Amino acid sequence: SLADDVLDGVVTVVDSVIQPPSWAYNSNISFYDYNPGTARELLRDAGWEDRDGDGWLDKDGDTLRFIGTTRAGHAEWEKVLQVLQAQLKEVGIQMEIRNYEPTLLGELWFGGKTQFFLSAWTLPADPEITLFFAADRTPPRGRNIYFYENAELTEILYASDQTVDVDDRRDL
Repeated sequence: SLADDVLDGVVTVVDSVIQPPSWAYNSNISFYDYNPGTARELLRDAGWEDRDGDGWLDKDGDTLRFIGTTRAGHAEWEKVLQVLQAQLKEVGIQMEIRNYEPTLLGELWFGGKTQFFLSAWTLPADPEITLFFAADRTPPRGRNIYFYENAELTEILYASDQTVDVDDRRDL
């Protein structure tokens, strides 16, 4: 619905950071359809329930909530956050929206001070994602703004960067 209703059907839904036209795209990844019922079941299995009847899921006294952020003034992204907020509310997750002007947003984003940030970027057909996901590429050394740390993935990413053969790179 985001692609069709908010973005007027002019976008392609992609289930990966790597675009389908790329030789590196993996069509065998798991895809989850929009299904609030399944979401509620998974959350319940993880211990999140509306114990006090206020409509919000909680666990160990904490409400399931976070702050969603994008660039202020970017109308499409602001609409996407509003739709996500409504969809999350449907399953009992509270998302507060706080949008910031670009200068402040960049400081918060690259400083790891956002909980959820909506943005976009395009990778070339020969993707190099080390900059975005290697553990040693958090700002200011790279664009791993997710502050994701996984030693095995980091090793694989660097090995792929140093491999010329496309089939070997695909395996990596």
